[in-house]
Amino acid sequence: MEFRMQENMELGGERIVLLLRRALRHKIVLAATALGVFAACCLVIFNLTPAYRASALLLLPSARADDPRYGTNQIPQTDPFLIASELDVLTSEEVARKVIGELDLTDAPEFNTTSALASFVGSLKHFFGGSADTPSDRVQPWSAAQLRLDSVIAAYQDRLSVYNDGRSTTAHVSFTSTNPQLAARIVNAHVQAYIDLQADRRVGSQQHVVALLTSALDKRQADLRDAELALHDFRAHKDAATTERTPAFQASEEARLVRAVDTAQSDISQTSARLEDASQALKSGILQSASFVANDAKLVSPAGVPTRKVFPRTTLFLLAGLLAASGCGFAAAVGVDVAVNRGERFRGAMQSLGLPILGSIPLRSSIFGRRSLNEIRCTEQMRFVREALLEKVDVDCPVVLVTSSMPREGKSSISLRLARSLAATGRRTLVVDADLRMARTSATLGHDKAAAGLADVLAGDVPFAEAIEFVAAESLYLMPAGTAGDVDALASHRIGDLVEQLRGHYQAIVVDSPPLVAVADAVSLARLADANLLVVRVDRTAGTTLEKSVGLLRACHVTIAGCVLTGITGQESDLLTPRERKRYVPRRNQKKATNAAPADRPASAPTTSAQPKRAEVEA
Repeated sequence: MEFRMQENMELGGERIVLLLRRALRHKIVLAATALGVFAACCLVIFNLTPAYRASALLLLPSARADDPRYGTNQIPQTDPFLIASELDVLTSEEVARKVIGELDLTDAPEFNTTSALASFVGSLKHFFGGSADTPSDRVQPWSAAQLRLDSVIAAYQDRLSVYNDGRSTTAHVSFTSTNPQLAARIVNAHVQAYIDLQADRRVGSQQHVVALLTSALDKRQADLRDAELALHDFRAHKDAATTERTPAFQASEEARLVRAVDTAQSDISQTSARLEDASQALKSGILQSASFVANDAKLVSPAGVPTRKVFPRTTLFLLAGLLAASGCGFAAAVGVDVAVNRGERFRGAMQSLGLPILGSIPLRSSIFGRRSLNEIRCTEQMRFVREALLEKVDVDCPVVLVTSSMPREGKSSISLRLARSLAATGRRTLVVDADLRMARTSATLGHDKAAAGLADVLAGDVPFAEAIEFVAAESLYLMPAGTAGDVDALASHRIGDLVEQLRGHYQAIVVDSPPLVAVADAVSLARLADANLLVVRVDRTAGTTLEKSVGLLRACHVTIAGCVLTGITGQESDLLTPRERKRYVPRRNQKKATNAAPADRPASAPTTSAQPKRAEVEA
């Protein structure tokens, strides 16, 4: 297990080093991207609206020392339940609503949470659906003012912060705002509103106590009147009592009634004293009994106008922007390296399939006009392909089939480039446009679509000598696709006879065939070729599609000479320095260089003076 972990760590370190090396290949991209991203981050950071936080220290109410819930020898420092309830009251909507109304915060810009996007969406809804069901026609349970106040309260509570550690009776009340003076005013007003609310609760409790004591005093006075009336009636009828009542019983009954009067008088005295105390506490605003309400809250330290910004934290944000810029630069450099060397991911697939890579053709190379750097690379790469094919095929007239997996991979361009490279060596080379469905090679060379070609020869309408045209001043000939559209003729015996006849008149034949996976025409033509060349577009061809194409060719038991990668964007084929390139490719030789078709798209047709002419071929 430890050995495996150590091996994984080593592999991870090697991958990181590899990524760093790939990024450092493109230092300019890395630096430019990092500087651009960091400049954008700085622009955003320094344009952020600053926010200030004002804080006040509040002493929460606590239980009194004479609270009957605690013993005489136990004085509680804090009451967690009381503190938790007071914090809930401190952050309640009632206090927020009172402060909003007192400071008139409804129209404050920073409490306006309605965004421009929401307003725009609402306008669109009203425009498209207002005729059928306008907001004024609907029955709304809330008014616009209520909805507005609710949004202001939500924004107010989002900016309000109350902190208490749970072990003390102090609370830090903070408020964040873009206006430091407004933040201080709101904090002080919020704390004062909470104290006033607590005072209102205390006064309401005291009023409730006074009402209870008044009711109890009225009841005691009624009991006293009933007891006195009962005693008066007993004494008034004492002499007229019957002889059945003994003097001892009468004395006992009178003593009971006297005790009832005394008890009622005593209760009235106690209730009157308590009522007097409660009334006095109500008048002075201080309740003496801890059984009704706890101590008052006090503002220990009011909030001052803050001078330090809490948002944005410029240093922290700049560090984060620097890290983000570095990451973006690193990712951009690695991405450019991956895009530049896209052919690398195909090399492993080619090796697993047993296909050698004969050449790599870059993108966007020109044929006619001024010769570009990509054109020089293409010419040199096609020379590599030509020499590899001639080494693999040892016959007098090699027949090379150029195909691809899917359309638009550059096979027609590679066919024409290969044919021109062979013709540049002095060989009589024939290009056969066997793609009867698209005929891209014929269109690239400006061939007349109405002229006869391969399809007409296979149909027996014309002899093959009349279907061949001479291309420009090179030893290059073209047999176009023709006008007939019978693609089944490519699988007949006539195509084999035609190839054997052409071998006697030319020294090299290049066949541009349809794609392998798209249609079945290339499978029939592959058996007639001495070597099959597979064109792979690195930014379009999938790995499964490539495996399927190779499987189709190998199922026909044909020779696959190798493959040519197209769509390469990078320096894989440019190993020379600019000075060395000037030495090996002098300017005076550029005009004599061989023209070729691009790998990604066909060039325009040649001028009128360079139009193909009918070739004279010996029968």
